[in-house]
Amino acid sequence: MKKLDFLMICLLFSFTSYSQTNEDIAKAETKKMISELNLKAEQYEDLYNANLMVITTSNDVKKSKISEDEKTTNILKIEERKTQLFKEILTSEQFLTYEKNVKLAANPKNDSTPETAEEIASKETAILTTELKLNREQVSPVYTIILGMTQKNLAAQNSEITIEEKEFTLIRSQEAKKTMLKEVLNTEQFSAYEKYLADQAKIKAEQPITVPKEKKITTAEPAQIEEINN
Repeated sequence: MKKLDFLMICLLFSFTSYSQTNEDIAKAETKKMISELNLKAEQYEDLYNANLMVITTSNDVKKSKISEDEKTTNILKIEERKTQLFKEILTSEQFLTYEKNVKLAANPKNDSTPETAEEIASKETAILTTELKLNREQVSPVYTIILGMTQKNLAAQNSEITIEEKEFTLIRSQEAKKTMLKEVLNTEQFSAYEKYLADQAKIKAEQPITVPKEKKITTAEPAQIEEINN
């Protein structure tokens, strides 16, 4: 691996005061996650221990006299272990949010940049995980279904077909998504999903439509128009 990869990983642990202990840094990181992931009290200690393990072992690796490539390999293994621990400690929704926050921290997004299909699918999956109380086995297939339909919709929106054709494609895509999700969800979850769609449609319908203001004609403009007509 390139030396740059190792340096980028080390940045995760660089923006703290050298006077802080590993325990202080782990506590700060875990407290931050309380608000970001809506942690439960029983999750705090397990996440603190996971963060402390990552910070302590990573710092030990950085201080060691092994080669840069070996350091990179060891820290990547530590990160993989951390990810596995977080999967076991966090709920499916919390873990999706955690992964999203990690990606945003590594690649800050410009507000003017359109969301990718993956980002849209991740958001919707996180919402449905809460709304429908998805279990761990359901999250992955639900995400896959949403991602496929989202990619199809974005492709249609960016194509040169007519507005009517685009709307028809979106309607058919939504119907196909419902059919596929029905195979993954249980009866109660699917009923909740239909209610969720109805609520979203109602919210959208109630949103005010912004109408462009008519241009006001100044006192100078009629005179200019009259000059042109003459």
